[in-house]
Amino acid sequence: MANKDSYEKSRKQKKRRSPTSKAVFSLIFTLLIGVFLISGLKLLSIRMNYKKAEDSYEEVVQEIAPTSSDEDYPKVDFAKMKKINPEAVGFIYCKDLLRYPIVQGEDNDKYLHTMFNGEYHNAGTLFVDARIPEALEARHCIVYGHNMQDGSMFGKLYKYSDKDFYEAHREFHVYTEDHHYRYKAFAAYSTTVHDFTYTFSFRDDEDFMDFLDKTKRASWFADDTELTKDSKILTLSTCVSTTSEDIYRNVLILVREEEIKD
Repeated sequence: MANKDSYEKSRKQKKRRSPTSKAVFSLIFTLLIGVFLISGLKLLSIRMNYKKAEDSYEEVVQEIAPTSSDEDYPKVDFAKMKKINPEAVGFIYCKDLLRYPIVQGEDNDKYLHTMFNGEYHNAGTLFVDARIPEALEARHCIVYGHNMQDGSMFGKLYKYSDKDFYEAHREFHVYTEDHHYRYKAFAAYSTTVHDFTYTFSFRDDEDFMDFLDKTKRASWFADDTELTKDSKILTLSTCVSTTSEDIYRNVLILVREEEIKD
């Protein structure tokens, strides 16, 4: 009898709590739906933002450096490129990886959030360090680009930590106003902004050769590429993460192999 009374008492208490429980459940469910919708809208906004940059660069590239499936590399119309942006200094191409114009501004801030066509966007533009007056003809030129989450700009440089990917994507084509060069990747690694990698001024040939030796030794993979005091080096640099405070960088180091006469 006592057990039956306890059961009835418990059942009645549950019934009394029922409306409150339903209200709490409804509130939690509504909040979850709200969070889901907000997250969905945020993801959609991010995707649309990426798409805007993607479409903008695709339009520019199709105008200045169209490619076809039977070509190993594009032909670049530098006159058109300079007309779109007078601060254009080059164009870089690696099959199945990237194809972008390169600029050089008066400082290293402008193109962090300015696209090639002058519009404001987080994707920015690939740009040469403003402190290198010779730009792509320098002994050591550094080109910066964002590590975009959709893989655009330099968002795929992290893949060079995989040896198979590294071996399959070593050939680059770099264009300047008067020249077309073939480059070859010979080193890839992670570093910091305070590292020797960001040296672009050298005391003498010995200092430069020491820089090249350090670069080879820092690489994830051993490489027998011959480097000399006359080598032209191009460093592609991007953030490891998307936080502005992060001092770590992924870099890919290229050496000029030959000039191509188109």
